[in-house]
Amino acid sequence: MEWKTKISNFNGKDETVKGFDLNDLIGKVSFSEMIFILLKGEKPKENEIKLMDAILVATAEHGINTPSTLSARVSASATHNLISSLTAGISSIGQYHGGAIESLAQILQENNSKSAKDIVQEFTSKNQRLPGFGHKIYETDPRAVRLFAVANDLGINSTYTKLTKELEQELEQVKGKKLCINIDGCLAALISELNFNWKIANIFFVLPRILGLTAHIQEEIEEEKPYRRLNQEDIKYESNSNS
Repeated sequence: MEWKTKISNFNGKDETVKGFDLNDLIGKVSFSEMIFILLKGEKPKENEIKLMDAILVATAEHGINTPSTLSARVSASATHNLISSLTAGISSIGQYHGGAIESLAQILQENNSKSAKDIVQEFTSKNQRLPGFGHKIYETDPRAVRLFAVANDLGINSTYTKLTKELEQELEQVKGKKLCINIDGCLAALISELNFNWKIANIFFVLPRILGLTAHIQEEIEEEKPYRRLNQEDIKYESNSNS
């Protein structure tokens, strides 16, 4: 079976990644730059590097009570190794926890010629939820506010940022309440500004979150006793209706 790739070439003599000599990259480019090289085949501009750094920092960690963190720590508590616990955490990332980035990025990239009003109307007429808006805790997601400010300072705030903010305003008018742009919605706009395909959008949540999950796994195995379980008072048993 023949496998083809344009990503890298390691043939015992030359070592290249997307056409760049690996030895010329090592010690000279940052991890954020390597993301652009691997996923886009080009070195980023200075402002793009800074925005990517900000994105990775903003999404690396967000508390112990998120599904991914809880799953990773429960796995570590059961004395699974790092990789198994990371897998448990990453597998808990879904549509309502990090996964909305891809969904909204697709909407933005495929409908950037439409008005916010038309997009919101299309979703509300089908009684569908527009991904990337609203948060269980925040009325305004401070991470999104800060990232948009950084992007604005760096001059990366064009079509997709404008459309996302217009969607927030239109949703508020239609719903009669504010559904803030959350971190997923913000990332969908910004990775679209950076011209990354929506099909790989969720990696910009998963990649930095691996670091945060590792910190939690480390804390669990170093500071907690093995085998966590729910307290009995936290469990509610319901009667079986068939009994």
